Parts: sequence; C-alpha cells; structure tokens
Amino acid sequence: MQYWCNTLLVQYTTGLDQVDPDLYADTFTADARFYQGASVESAEIMADGKAAIRKIVSDLRESDAKRNAERAAEWEGEGEPPVYLRHHVMTNAVVEFIDDHTARHRAYWQTVSGSGRDMNVIAMGSYEDTLVKEDGRWLISKRYLLRR
Repeated sequence: MQYWCNTLLVQYTTGLDQVDPDLYADTFTADARFYQGASVESAEIMADGKAAIRKIVSDLRESDAKRNAERAAEWEGEGEPPVYLRHHVMTNAVVEFIDDHTARHRAYWQTVSGSGRDMNVIAMGSYEDTLVKEDGRWLISKRYLLRR
C-alpha cells in the first residue's frame, strides 16, 4: 500500500482513539458522506458533511468524559479508577485506483475497548470507501461502515 494511504488511515484511527474531532474530521472532504448499515445497498447516512462527521467524535468525547466521571465516582476511596480506552484496528486494507484522483479502499475493522486488563472486541465489520485527491492530498469522500 502506498505511504499516503497509510498516513490517511492512521490519522483516521488516531483521531478516533485520541478522541480528537479535528484530527478525525480532517481525513474527510468538506462534502463527505458517512454511511452505516449491514450492506452498501441498505446503508443509511449517519453523517452528511465534514461538520456532521466531526460531531461524531465530539459526541464520543462527551460520552467518554461522562463514563470516566461515573467510574471515578464508583471507585472513590479505592485508588485510581481504570480509564476507559478504545482502540481501532484496521486490517486487510486494499486500495484500487480508479484514476489519478479517485480510489476505492476496503478493509476490515474492529473496535477493542475496556479499561486496562479487561479489553474486549466490542464491534467489527468492514469499510468500503471512496477516496479522492484534493489539492494534492487524499481524503475520504464516502465511507460505508458495515457491520456484518
């Protein structure tokens, strides 16, 4: 796989894992669409446009802060509570170039989460993306997050 694609995909997963809305959103075009479903044919729009895609991680940041605050309250007086962690793993990535400015990306994904020693796979599926080159940089213009 080409270096640019690794950089784009690592930035995507890093934005999720660090719960950084700007880093995450910066992997998408301004008019990107993010779909979710069991198949490309049945997928529904989860977010339309970069601002809506950014909100996915902003909302995630808020829910994580709430979850960690609740854990801290439960652990009061028992030492440092374990912090909730999430790691996104992308494997078997394939990029197919359509032309100089368009490519298709497919990969399997899984989300591993928990706190410390009790990490578990909580979700898995595949991605089917359309990537476009804008101003010399490859970005995601359509992402299908498929849970199979």
